[in-house]
Amino acid sequence: MSPQLRAAVARALLCAPVAFLAVGPVLAAPGPAGEDAGQLAEVVVTSQKMAEGVDVQSVPAAITAFDGAAIERNFAVDLRDLGRLTPNVQLNQVSTFNGYANFYVRGIGINGSTRTVDPAVGLFVDGLYVGFGPSSLVDTFDLASVEVLRGPQGTLFGRNVTGGAVVVNTARPTQEFEAKTKVTWGNYDRFDVAASVNGGLTETVAARLSAIYQHQKGYFENLENGRTKADKNLTLVRPSIKFTPSENFDLTLIGEWQQNKGGPATSQNIVNPVFPKLAQTLFNYTPPADKYDVRHNLQGYSNSEVKQLALEANWNLGHGLVTAVTGWRDVTFDSSTDFDGSPITLFHFRDNRESQDQKSLELRYASSFSDTWRFTTGVYWFDQSFFVGERRETFGGIVGGVPNIVNTAGVVNQDQSNVAVFAEGSVDFAPAWTLTLGGRYTKEEKEIVFSPPGRCTLDFSSCTLALPGKRDWSNFSPKVGLNWKAAEDVLAYASWTRGFRSGVFNQRAQRVEFLGPSEPEVVDSYELGLKSTLLERRLRVNAAVFSMKYDDIQKILNESFDPDGPGPQPPTSGQVVRSAASATIQGVELELNALVSAAFTVDLALGYTDAKYDEFGGTDVTGDGVPDPALAKELEFEKVPEFTGYLGANYVIPVGTGDTVTLRGSYAYTSKFYTDQLNRPWLAQDAYGLLDASVTFARGESWQVSLWGKNLSDEEYIDFAADVGTLGSWVFGGEPRRYGVEFRYSF
Repeated sequence: MSPQLRAAVARALLCAPVAFLAVGPVLAAPGPAGEDAGQLAEVVVTSQKMAEGVDVQSVPAAITAFDGAAIERNFAVDLRDLGRLTPNVQLNQVSTFNGYANFYVRGIGINGSTRTVDPAVGLFVDGLYVGFGPSSLVDTFDLASVEVLRGPQGTLFGRNVTGGAVVVNTARPTQEFEAKTKVTWGNYDRFDVAASVNGGLTETVAARLSAIYQHQKGYFENLENGRTKADKNLTLVRPSIKFTPSENFDLTLIGEWQQNKGGPATSQNIVNPVFPKLAQTLFNYTPPADKYDVRHNLQGYSNSEVKQLALEANWNLGHGLVTAVTGWRDVTFDSSTDFDGSPITLFHFRDNRESQDQKSLELRYASSFSDTWRFTTGVYWFDQSFFVGERRETFGGIVGGVPNIVNTAGVVNQDQSNVAVFAEGSVDFAPAWTLTLGGRYTKEEKEIVFSPPGRCTLDFSSCTLALPGKRDWSNFSPKVGLNWKAAEDVLAYASWTRGFRSGVFNQRAQRVEFLGPSEPEVVDSYELGLKSTLLERRLRVNAAVFSMKYDDIQKILNESFDPDGPGPQPPTSGQVVRSAASATIQGVELELNALVSAAFTVDLALGYTDAKYDEFGGTDVTGDGVPDPALAKELEFEKVPEFTGYLGANYVIPVGTGDTVTLRGSYAYTSKFYTDQLNRPWLAQDAYGLLDASVTFARGESWQVSLWGKNLSDEEYIDFAADVGTLGSWVFGGEPRRYGVEFRYSF
């Protein structure tokens, strides 16, 4: 164990008793005569794929779960808002393409938008794995729950969950009639209107219909034309129906259609203080001083459409439950982006065209044959195809006194399939002791046909060169766990789990040897954890310590090469994906939920991550064109803060018979981190904190009105940064202070 980890463990062990001493006397203080102080609500999770949902406190794994009420209390718009409440988790987007998830958990994730590079944190919606990056940042409207699983989840979820998994469950139909609506107004011309209706159609059929429209003006103003960037115009419709022909069988069909016609990514050209780039050296361009002002000569756009259909069937056989989850997802994504963030054409993605189609099926059997033996086993199949047409406009020097703009286009078509068998079971072999064993065997195949930029017509209709690639991999990911029920509501556990991430091809290869593929990543994770619910379910304290050995890390590198073509040409560089590094990642997590009184609750989450490379080859750290593994090994992980923290408080004031005023405040902290692989200091993100608050008046359970604010201190931060050779240094993303009013009505 490293000195940093030992120090963090010591701090965490000190925090728990300090927190207990702080709230204990308050918790013990008697309230008014006859007052029921209440209890923390039980949170039921389904991600363990058992015969029935289980309390998250009984699961020997690091999971943070949010039910629908918690999502609404935090005025969460998408998954980013929930990631900030969870230790060692960043559920952010890359911001080069709107809605493209770049999730990180415990130091493991992806940093970029190369479509052929699979995520390291898997996203699952209604049981379906989301296999394509664009339009993958899920909206939180009308969700039943979100579960954030930290650490490799290879046994139950398969590949591409080396960091963890995010499991999203939409609200399901029930027989009880319910109708509700929500209207939100805010600055930046925000206007949302949402509604849902639910109820029984017959004694055996229930249906639900949800819909939302969201409009918001972009945060960034383009001073070149007076228009804003990154506008949002989202329409989402989600119908669902549940058939229950008998008490032992049910079938639920969930459809979803969403369309977002909005603005493009918001790149900002910045001054590189060490190596000035073209915008400054050749064109004397000075970027605007205001964080939310840009100058783009390409306004751009981002239009997407997502169609999804999920079907879940459950058949109770008495001795166990058979579950089948199958579905289909279709995405189209068109975009046009001023990547260089300047009024000069240096690097544009103009009129890109993308589409994706996926299908999957999981069939499993879960059973508890006795009070001491439980298991889940199943088979899985996934198939995906996608097309990406990428057009670039790049600066090609000054010819005849004017800039020469080089227009190129490339195409990628990729097909992939995955089949797997898995099983996980546990046995209570002694009083208070449980052994868990699991494993998953995966077989995956990918086939790509790639036409590099410059080999296709600008409308992507034909290409003169097609580079083929095909590869398959197999993997077995085991799991071993030992649990000790120290008391009725105290669980200690130890586990070893392996995770596997697919090998990948390189969508942006500029010659055949750069196409790949890379080898798969493999992670072995060791975890010690404690889950406790104390003081008659008024205090919940969870802690975890983990150490992960991370091998064959896939890195996107730039390598020099001599271009093809007639006559002598200067060397250039191109993107290559390599299995270039190994690392050790260690950390500590602490979560606390306290019901201080019947009216006052406090939530705390602290995370510490120590991520160090053991080896790192193939990276040019100094810029002299020569890779230096010794220097590369000393680099810090990009987009991995050492510390994350969250503190939230909720206070309810009765103001009449059934009426309440609720005060809520929260603060989410992220320590400094580097945004790029080479740790360029001018692209680093300093430590920052986001302060949110709200005041809600509720008239019973029928209606409520809220004043809310996010990032009230107006902290400036970014999501992504890039330094692209001589072309420029650019940063993307960030959200300013937002505030507004929300009205809800239920009947």
